[in-house]
Amino acid sequence: MMNRRQFFIKSSGGVIASTIASLSMKSFSAVFDKTWADKLVDSGLSSKQWEILFAVQNHLLPSEPGKPGAQDVNTLSYFRSIITDPDYDQGDRNFVKTGLIELEGISIKLMKTTFIDLSATQREQALRAFEKEPNGYPWITTQLNYILEALLTDPLYGGNPNGIGWKWLEHTPGFPRPNKQYFDL
Repeated sequence: MMNRRQFFIKSSGGVIASTIASLSMKSFSAVFDKTWADKLVDSGLSSKQWEILFAVQNHLLPSEPGKPGAQDVNTLSYFRSIITDPDYDQGDRNFVKTGLIELEGISIKLMKTTFIDLSATQREQALRAFEKEPNGYPWITTQLNYILEALLTDPLYGGNPNGIGWKWLEHTPGFPRPNKQYFDL
């Protein structure tokens, strides 16, 4: 059986369909501060949809002792910087939003409550049901890809703070490291 570290080392953008139960995480409001307000308008996502996305990311890659999770590698912040970039494709923005709407609909239909109020087991069930929908598997795969990007990116881009993902994977980044984001060049 492959452990998480082996998976991330051996996979190069591949994703697994299985997810593991979310452990503890800070509240969304602790991450979602006032500096996000202007960026929310540009993202096309509502506050509630950002909360759902936060819960999905933390469910897909929960923190464990000695192992960083989605929150630890700033996946929400990293994704916010991507989706609010003026050059981000509007179709991709719509895909993210539509997926969140569909997932929320499935949660309410199956569990009679919003995704953010579900237990870890119920979240898994809702994601598994969503996975079977036409856009479900591609949407979850896209989210896993963003999580992996946040885990492996240079901290300059908003994910992987202090190289936490690199340290966990025992990765030495290439040198010289960037001092400007690529879109600022």
